[in-house]
Amino acid sequence: MFLEWILELSSSLVTLIVSGVLIPFIVNFLKSKTDNEKLQSVIRDLGCTVATSVDFITRTIVNIAKEEGTWNAEKKRYALQCAIDEVMRGLSHQTKQIIKNDKLDLQGLILRRIEAELEARKRNATYYAESSEY
Repeated sequence: MFLEWILELSSSLVTLIVSGVLIPFIVNFLKSKTDNEKLQSVIRDLGCTVATSVDFITRTIVNIAKEEGTWNAEKKRYALQCAIDEVMRGLSHQTKQIIKNDKLDLQGLILRRIEAELEARKRNATYYAESSEY
């Protein structure tokens, strides 16, 4: 009789632990894994789209304006807006939806990523220019 009671109690405890601790842990783990994969997808899409758009705008607007001697603050603003528009067109629907669902400022996010891309390119150009002197 006592043994049956112990077995019933231990069975209830196992059920309680599984349903109260283990299942919520697994659900949270899977949710965070899914959220992490979505975030990585957004970062990859945004990074690739910005890099491609900056290349395109550099070739079609920046380099031409510099060659013609018309590169100025107004052209810089125009080129930046063209880059933002190009990124907006190039982002996947899924990325836009994830950003929208997270209530993030898409234009601000794109602007910061473009600025980071341009800064990285300047640093790389400086590094390669300095390293070629040796």
